[in-house]
Amino acid sequence: MKKKEEIINILNSNLIYNVNVINFINNYEIDEIKTEGNIVLIKGSSDEKWLYTSCKNKKEFEKILAWVDESDKYFVIQRDWELEMIREKYEIDWLLSCEKLVLSDDVKLVEGDNDKLTNIEADDAEYIYNNYGYSDYASVEYIRERIINDLALGIKKDKKLVAWLLIHDDGAIGMLHVLEEYRGNGHARNLMESMIVKLRSENRIPFVHIESRNIASKNLCKKLGFTKYGYIHWVKIK
Repeated sequence: MKKKEEIINILNSNLIYNVNVINFINNYEIDEIKTEGNIVLIKGSSDEKWLYTSCKNKKEFEKILAWVDESDKYFVIQRDWELEMIREKYEIDWLLSCEKLVLSDDVKLVEGDNDKLTNIEADDAEYIYNNYGYSDYASVEYIRERIINDLALGIKKDKKLVAWLLIHDDGAIGMLHVLEEYRGNGHARNLMESMIVKLRSENRIPFVHIESRNIASKNLCKKLGFTKYGYIHWVKIK
């Protein structure tokens, strides 16, 4: 089996497409790696046992699907035709689809107002979960792990956490949320600008995953200079 460094070298040949799986490899213990040429299948566990893939065409993806066993239920898919191949072979339990937007290095930003920011603590995980609009796709344990192991920014008013922004297990900026009564005050933009500056200081690529219906977040990211790269799908099969 190829060493992790060799796998990352393969994935770096298409960095933006593979940035999710590269980050996942760097952040978590990997249970299994299968490769053939430049085809890659990664099995690793964060909140669930996820399968990440990298390939160029349907024939290569067919090879990957042949490596899947009965215990594999959770897929991360970045091409629509890959999703259709999943649909043809398996019954879908649930599906979350988002647009993938990336901020290029030549887009310049000024750091947000750090005086308004606060650190988020692990004990805030349950509060965030209870006020987060996508709790069906997360858990208190996952949020706590993300707070402990990566960047996490918040804004408090009268000692109350009213806005927050974390980093997902694949390195995507996410879980941005502002309590409804505190919206319209620039909190979301402040959090995003500050997070982007921190990521860049660590030589990390700022990217986001946003549902198509989430117009407010898409508009904010476009104002900041993000451009659409494609789509990403999280799939659980039965």
